[in-house]
Amino acid sequence: MNVRKARFGKAIWLGLTVSAVFVWIAVRSIDVEALKRAFIGINYWAVAACGMAVAIGMVCRSIRWRVIANGSRSDHADFSRATNIGVLSNLIFPCRAGEVIRILSLIKISTYSLPKAIASAMIDRFVDVLVLVLSALLVYFYIPTAVVLERWLFAIVAVLFAGIAAIAIVLWRKDIFRELGRAWLRRLLRRWALKPEVFLSEFFRELKMLAHGRLPINLLGVSVAIWCLDYLVVASVLIALNLALPFEAPLLLWVFLAAGSALPSAPGYVGVYQVAAIFALSIYGVEPSRAVATALVLQVTTLIAAILMAMPILASKITKHVGLPRNS
Repeated sequence: MNVRKARFGKAIWLGLTVSAVFVWIAVRSIDVEALKRAFIGINYWAVAACGMAVAIGMVCRSIRWRVIANGSRSDHADFSRATNIGVLSNLIFPCRAGEVIRILSLIKISTYSLPKAIASAMIDRFVDVLVLVLSALLVYFYIPTAVVLERWLFAIVAVLFAGIAAIAIVLWRKDIFRELGRAWLRRLLRRWALKPEVFLSEFFRELKMLAHGRLPINLLGVSVAIWCLDYLVVASVLIALNLALPFEAPLLLWVFLAAGSALPSAPGYVGVYQVAAIFALSIYGVEPSRAVATALVLQVTTLIAAILMAMPILASKITKHVGLPRNS
């Protein structure tokens, strides 16, 4: 228990340190008066559209998780609750703790086993990474960019591709890679007290199920819908800040925000989003203060939407804790 607490404490301090560094970088670039002007001119209808897109995106993410787990429609409420709590937890706790919390939530409120919940959640995140890689490639090859930006995009694509290649190598059928994979899985699954053999059996079973029937089509359809909603979220924020940018600008900004969210930052990706927005929007001549305002509006809107989506389950928890009747 003490070892777990020590690791959790280190993760918190690492996240706070990373965010502190990025906040310092962002603060050095902004003009307070320009930041005030950016907030004064906000289009709140566009902010509302952003919040709506975030909420719908959360619904679609719960559907995708259910599709990957091959769950029935009657199970959707469980996946929805777990997804909503996970998204909110990622905005409250450091180091993407919501990924663990959503798995625990699904196990607690449903009949799904621990191996199935972990395997389906990992595949779900792998799909996110794959979409990010494809989006980064689209930006890199088809959108005219500056030389410096090309280098950053190349670095993002290279790192993401290396991660996918590493996973593919670990899953290769040779004994040396199999042993490396098991060693890595033992460390990853240590907190769950789950044997790698049990997890891998469920993991490959989930992958096989995704290759049959209409599941691949359903997975592709909901993934495209999520990608479009993420684009709409970022586009709405840019409109809210009265930024008339080309159609590819939201995609470019989304790639940098999504890549930055992989860092072990503090809650809400504070600092990371600000620097990502400054760098991505600088290619269009947007001043740093307005870029920071864009990131702040996105963070606050996402947090509010996540709280509202998770409100029913939070209310039930509070009601149960204080011992009040549900209709009171």
